Amino acid sequence: NRATPREYSHEEIGTSCLQYVRRSQKPVLLMDAAEPHPFSADPYFSQQQPKSVLCLPIVRQSALVG
Repeated sequence: NRATPREYSHEEIGTSCLQYVRRSQKPVLLMDAAEPHPFSADPYFSQQQPKSVLCLPIVRQSALVG
């Protein structure tokens, strides 16, 4: 049984961070998301005020799957 992937709205996730990870296939770790970082302009960070962020590419056989 495979779980159905959940869709997230723009308000629930930092899309600029996600787009960077999809494009570069490199992980992003923001240990203190309140400090300035490359994604600070994304409305998600000012609206949701996360304490930290971890965004990882999911790769299977060299192909990005999530």
